[in-house]
Amino acid sequence: MRRSIKTFLTFSTIICLVLLGWYVYQYSLKIEKAEWWVNNTHNIDTTSNDDDLKFLDSILKGKKYVFLGENSHGVAEYNTAKGRLIKYLHENQDYEVVAFESNLADPAVTFAELDTSHISSKTYMQWTIPGVWNATQNLPLFDYILENRRKEKALVNTGFDIQPFGRTFTNFTTDWITKRSPSTGNSFSKLEKEWLTKYLSFLDGGKLSDKEVTKFKDGYNEIISFLTQHETGLKVEFPNQPKLNLFILQTLQNRMELMIRVSKTNYTIDEINGVRDSLMAENIKWLSEKIYPDKKIIFWAHNAHIRNHNTDITYRDEGETEFRPFLHKTMFEYLPDDFKKQSYILGFYMYDGEFSYYESNIKKVNDGKDYQADSLEQILIQSNYEQTFINLNGQTKNKFNKWMFEPVYALTQGLYPEKMVVSNHYDGLFFIKHVKPSTYIR
Repeated sequence: MRRSIKTFLTFSTIICLVLLGWYVYQYSLKIEKAEWWVNNTHNIDTTSNDDDLKFLDSILKGKKYVFLGENSHGVAEYNTAKGRLIKYLHENQDYEVVAFESNLADPAVTFAELDTSHISSKTYMQWTIPGVWNATQNLPLFDYILENRRKEKALVNTGFDIQPFGRTFTNFTTDWITKRSPSTGNSFSKLEKEWLTKYLSFLDGGKLSDKEVTKFKDGYNEIISFLTQHETGLKVEFPNQPKLNLFILQTLQNRMELMIRVSKTNYTIDEINGVRDSLMAENIKWLSEKIYPDKKIIFWAHNAHIRNHNTDITYRDEGETEFRPFLHKTMFEYLPDDFKKQSYILGFYMYDGEFSYYESNIKKVNDGKDYQADSLEQILIQSNYEQTFINLNGQTKNKFNKWMFEPVYALTQGLYPEKMVVSNHYDGLFFIKHVKPSTYIR
């Protein structure tokens, strides 16, 4: 009996020691994990006087280009956060250009209008960027742009997209041509309408005949020839915009090149997206070499245009049950290697709340459902900050950051899962816990 009691006590002691050791280990691990999150994340405190953003000075040292993404449009906090970042980078790191995922020439011709007309920041915003960003949350940024436009180091906004998001460019160019040649102006107006109709038809399976391609080539070459002959007049009329003619000519080249390239595809959505991204990359390269060669530039676009190695990502779209890979490169991937080395890609993600889905519909993030444990959103919620910045560059894999180097799920459009290794696609992540829909200006 005594031997049994002694054995029992010995065994019990061993069990207690093992349990105590396990508890101490788990507690130590918990503390170590909490310390890792504190040491490797930055709290974006919107109530501070930009002191919360000073860490960017070291992270972006030596970088000439910053890409600000978003996993969905229509998020109020994304707009506000990016506006803060842009102002900080302009005032503290000498970034002088912000380029939106908007038509290349819309900001240029609107700047020209400012030389002869008073345009409010609200109107200026509506004329220069797409409707998905025409929100009250972006007005402070455009107030800032107009307030500083006459300064030596003004913040200039431009575009890099080939899509027409309004009639700013078309109206301006049509009016200017018509004053010099009514017949040419009429031809250009008609050509633009036909181009837009055909472009929109691609999304519904429309195709181009060889005759149509030739028509667009000949039509835009005729307008390019006309404007080249009259470029002196454009410079005289708008002396504060000496490169306005270059923006207009590049946009016309975009129009023509889009039709040529799409006509050589099988008209799948991946191919059309690939053509768009390749042309946007060429516009970015053109901006950095021909227009702003000595300027540091910030690019504002969807995550799906700025991230690297897009074809390594798989996704499941609305109504689908299986994941499949992306079949086209992003615009960033089309850029030269030396450009990429000077760039920093910042992906934006959110956890819960509501957002504006394609401007008109209000949706709940992730449809209001719980996240799975291996999702990026569920991992980043551990930061305990309302807004978190985490730098992926320079990280060495360990037990706390292995999620950066292994496949995780993350939402695009705030709703649909993608599977990716985040460190392969971004240099940093900006995470916002709770979001609200953008407040659109109609």
